[in-house]
This record gives sequence, C-alpha cells and structure tokens, in this order.
Amino acid sequence: MKILFTDLDGTLLDDNKDISAEDLSAIRKMIEAGHKFVMTTGRPLTSVKKLAGRYNFLEAGFYLVSFNGGLIYDCGAKKPILTRRISVDDVKFIMDAAFSSGMHAHTYAGDLVVSEHETEQLKTYCRLMQMDYVVVDDIRDYFAGKTGSAASVRREELSECPCFLAFLPLGDFG
Repeated sequence: MKILFTDLDGTLLDDNKDISAEDLSAIRKMIEAGHKFVMTTGRPLTSVKKLAGRYNFLEAGFYLVSFNGGLIYDCGAKKPILTRRISVDDVKFIMDAAFSSGMHAHTYAGDLVVSEHETEQLKTYCRLMQMDYVVVDDIRDYFAGKTGSAASVRREELSECPCFLAFLPLGDFG
C-alpha cells in the first residue's frame, strides 16, 4: 500500500479550483489499486469536505487533513481520527493579540465561522470557503457550553495571499 499526500490550492486544484480529468483518473486508479489519497490544506474541514464530495472522495481510501494539520478526517469512517486543540481562553488571547496587531482572526463552530469583528477579510474568507459566519461580542461567552474547532488568523494586508494559521480549541468536534 502507498499513500499520496497533496496540497489543494495551487497544487491539486487549478485556478478555477477544479481537479483535472487526468489527475482524477490517476487518483481513482490509486484507490482501485488499494492505495490511500490524502488532501491536506489549511482550510476548515467543512470546506474541504465540500470539495471531496464534489469529486466523490467521501469514501474509503480518502483522508482529509484540515486546519493546517489540526484535524485528520477519515472519509470512509466518516469521522475525525486525530484532532489537536487549544483552549477557548487561548483562542481569545490570540484573537485579541491579532486584532491589536492589525490582523483579522476568527474561529469555527461546526460549519459556522465565528469572529468578534466583521471585517472585509471575514466576508471574503466566508465567500471563498462557502461558509456562513456570526459576529459575537466575546468568543468566550459564545463558546460557553459549546465546542469549537479552530482559530484562524490572517494578516489584513495580505489580501491576495491566503496566509492562515490554525489553532484548535478544546472540546469535541461536531
């Protein structure tokens, strides 16, 4: 058995965010031969699962690594097999530090993007990831009794380059 890991944006995906027919054929041949295929990305799980679903990759032999390695998802078992998280208090600290340094920051609650500030970067990110968002007064209050999945930080001045860092809060992934 062999395993192939690939990045998405600018590697597997073309400028239109599509996988070429040639690559799709090669991936299918790999899976049929008993090998594994892993898509790795900084994207949230929701986004990469939508992409995997578009190409019928949500089946045995396919894995998704999202949040820059913070979550590994087994498409065949339909569940995460590894998660790495940090506390909501640490996420709050990082988000505050990012904002005071002129950076946008957000986190996730399942399929929802959560931020304390409604910025153009938040709107653009959610449009590109095809995700909804909510703006809250305090991330700690929002997550009291809830679980989150990741915090993502982006320099506002890097509008052309999606440079994200992911941090995962404690709790069960939903």
